[in-house]
Amino acid sequence: MCKDSDQAQIVPTWHQEVLGQRLESLNAGIEIVSPWEEAKDRIRQRSRQAT
Repeated sequence: MCKDSDQAQIVPTWHQEVLGQRLESLNAGIEIVSPWEEAKDRIRQRSRQAT
């Protein structure tokens, strides 16, 4: 972590753009979200299938 509070607040432009696009998709109903517990279960299942 950065001790300089001014430096800690800087977000790269590309990251702001990606977050903006994701937020627009979410608001438009294009981006699908799922509860964290469901996502963890899905990740575990995929990990088991890959091995």
